[in-house]
Amino acid sequence: MPAWFTVQAVRAEIAPLWAYGAAAAIGIIGLVLAFAFLRKGISGVAPTRQRRR
Repeated sequence: MPAWFTVQAVRAEIAPLWAYGAAAAIGIIGLVLAFAFLRKGISGVAPTRQRRR
């Protein structure tokens, strides 16, 4: 969501063009975190722990 709002702000000429780079970084970090949490969840590991209980 933050990346989408950043892109919309640039399109509406509220934010400068370099904000596209920030939107890409936010999107990439969000995807990496989402996949990490999904991988841990599928393995049965709580997101805040390193190993299964």
